[in-house]
Amino acid sequence: LLIRAAARLWDLNKEEKLWPKGHPWQGTVANQTPGDAGESFLRHDPFARAKALAQEVNALSEEAAAIITLEDPDDPAVQAWRDVDDAYYRCVGERTKERPDPGAIQRAEADFDKAIHQLGVICHQRLNTL
Repeated sequence: LLIRAAARLWDLNKEEKLWPKGHPWQGTVANQTPGDAGESFLRHDPFARAKALAQEVNALSEEAAAIITLEDPDDPAVQAWRDVDDAYYRCVGERTKERPDPGAIQRAEADFDKAIHQLGVICHQRLNTL
């Protein structure tokens, strides 16, 4: 579950990099009245995909952390997940600064990738011991 959560968090990070202002409204559809088009525009959520990914990450990570913590509160996989989560928020922080530094963003992205890799290694070792 933590690996799936990390994969979704990676997808969320990519989504936020590619669409920092969200997905644009796709416009009107044939045979729509002006009122329907306006209502469609008002209902459009440019961040719907990012929100869905974030909800999936939260659900997966909470379920996994609960299961792992019940089995072993000191399991390194839980700490590795926290490292992934922290690295993600550092990426977001660097990207959303008033004056983003491309070098700092790259370093944060590299740290995020390393944290995900480390989580994978720890989870793989854990599976091998079962």
